[in-house]
Amino acid sequence: MSDKKNHAEYLEEYLTEYKDALNIAIAARKKFISAALEAESKEYLQQFGGAADNEAYRGADHEAYREKVLPYWERFGYVPEEFWFEFSGSRDHVMDPRMIPLDLLYNEIVPYLNNMQLRTAVSDKAYCDTWFPDVKQAVTVCRRVSGIYYDDSMNIISEDEAVKLCLDSPGFLFVKPAVYTHSSKGITAADAGGLSDADVKRIFDATGMNFIVQQEIEQHPGLAALNPDSVCTVRINTLLMDDDVHILTEVMKVGAPGEKVPVHGKGSYFTQILGDGSLHERAIFVYPKNEEYGATAYIAYWGDAKEYGLYDESYRVPCLDELRRFAKKLHERIAHFRFAGWDLTLDRDGDPVLIEVNFSPGPFGGQLGACAPMFGDMTDRVLEDYFFERSLEKTQMQGLLVQ
Repeated sequence: MSDKKNHAEYLEEYLTEYKDALNIAIAARKKFISAALEAESKEYLQQFGGAADNEAYRGADHEAYREKVLPYWERFGYVPEEFWFEFSGSRDHVMDPRMIPLDLLYNEIVPYLNNMQLRTAVSDKAYCDTWFPDVKQAVTVCRRVSGIYYDDSMNIISEDEAVKLCLDSPGFLFVKPAVYTHSSKGITAADAGGLSDADVKRIFDATGMNFIVQQEIEQHPGLAALNPDSVCTVRINTLLMDDDVHILTEVMKVGAPGEKVPVHGKGSYFTQILGDGSLHERAIFVYPKNEEYGATAYIAYWGDAKEYGLYDESYRVPCLDELRRFAKKLHERIAHFRFAGWDLTLDRDGDPVLIEVNFSPGPFGGQLGACAPMFGDMTDRVLEDYFFERSLEKTQMQGLLVQ
C-alpha cells in the first residue's frame, strides 16, 4: 500500500487551504470595513456636535439606548454599539432602535441580500442601457469598456471615431467612470463646442479604460427650481422581498450652484423626501476633507433649508408617485439584488429618467440622509430573515472580497 497521496486527497487538501485563506481574508476585510466606518462616523459626530459635545444629550440618549435599542435587538441575539444610533439619528436626535449599525449593514446584511459577485458587472454604467433598454436614460454618445470603444448601439469603433462623436454632439458632455466609482467622483463635464480632438483624448486618458459619455439631461422645472445648474437626483431605496418590491427611504440630492457635476462640497446637499413629497426642513451638507492630500473622510453638518434659501415648506417633489412606480418596476427585473438604491430624475416632460443603480447604498443617500431606518417599515422583516430564516442562503453567493 502506497503512502503517497492520490490526486483526490491533494485536491481536498488544497480546497481546505483555499477555504481557510478565504475565511481569513473575509475576516480581515470585515475588520477593515468596520474600522473605517467607525472612524468616519465618530468623526462626523464630533464635527456635528450632538452627543460628542453635549453631556445632557448623551445621558438622554444613553437612557433611550438602554430602554429602547437594546431590548429591540435582544431578540436577535445582537448587541449593537450605541454610537451607530447617535450617528444615524443625529439630525433630530432620534434614537430609533430600527436604525441599522453600519458595520452590520455593510459587512453582513448587504452581502446577504445582494449577490456581490455580480455587483460590478450589473452596476457598470456603460451597460446600464443594456440591462434597462426600454427606459429613459441620458443619451449615450459613446463608451469605453475594458479599453474598447463603442458607439451608442454597442458597435466597436476606433478612438478617433469616438472623439468625432463627442465633437459632433451638441451641448455639454459628461464623461463618467463606469466602474469602481461613487459620489460622482471622476466625472468630467465639458461643452463639446469648446473642445478640440486633443482635449477629448486627454479627458479619455484621464478617465481610464471604463467610462461612458452622455449628453446633458434637460430636467423638469420642478427639480430645476432647487438647482438649475446640475441635475437634481431623487434617490429611492427599494427592497425585493416576499415577491414584492417595497419602497424604503427617499432622499433628494442637490448639487452646488454653478456646478454641472453634483459632487460633495461647494454647497451640495441631501435632504429627506417626506411621504407627501415635501422636503425635510433640514438638509445635510457634505464636504470632502483635505481631498488634496488623498483623505477620504467628509465634513458634514445639518443646516436649516430656509436659512440657506434652499426651499420652503410649500415645495413638493414633482411626479413622485410616478418615480416610485418606476423604481419598483426596475427592481422587479434584478432578483440577484434584493436591496438597491435608484438614482432617478425627471426630464422636462415629467418622464422618469434612470441615472444609475447602486447595490450598496451609502448612508448619506439612505439612513443618514433620511434620518430613518435604512429598511423603513420592512426592518423587522429583513432582520428576521437575516438572523433566523436565512431564506436567501441557497440563492445568493456572499462575495465580500469583491465589494
